[in-house]
Amino acid sequence: MNNKEFLSNLVKKTSGISLDTETCCIRVSGNDAINFLQGQLSNDIESLNNQTYQISSFSTHQGKVIALLRILRDDDGFLILINKAISNYFLEKISMYILASKVTINIKNNYLVYGLLGDDIKKVLEKLKINFKNGLKKFQNSDTWVLNNSTKDYPSLILIGSENNISPIEDLTNEFRVKKATNNILKLLDILNGAIRIN
Repeated sequence: MNNKEFLSNLVKKTSGISLDTETCCIRVSGNDAINFLQGQLSNDIESLNNQTYQISSFSTHQGKVIALLRILRDDDGFLILINKAISNYFLEKISMYILASKVTINIKNNYLVYGLLGDDIKKVLEKLKINFKNGLKKFQNSDTWVLNNSTKDYPSLILIGSENNISPIEDLTNEFRVKKATNNILKLLDILNGAIRIN
């Protein structure tokens, strides 16, 4: 059995949905949020809209990476997905540059992050009309997002929802009969895709 066959079998055995207990969400909002983040992160934040997300980094002035993160736009603010182990350090460092800017940054402890892996991902993407890589959909009147995390080899999603109302996620997984996985799916996908979780 070669590596590709081994990984293909691994994905089939571990497909399903699981909570990623190692990832948390940070919200950045305020009138100066765009300009502030544009000056702090490696990607072009101004190009973000409500239908896409980016993978970006936060570094020291010497270019040493402090954190890798996913970031998406949410109407008047931004939502950052980051390794929980580095979140407080990230907050401490990035907050040093707020100065007089109108920016508020806080950890959203009530947000849950899930990874979903499996063959039904394409059907979910079709239903939600997410038809491009790094695309996303937010459910109306709900703090629930679905992010397309798929690569050529691993069809997958990231789901974010408030623990106060995770019914949109439950409805989606029940509709497509997604089983619960015992492993941390999103962490496994990050390993398979070479996305480093800095701690």
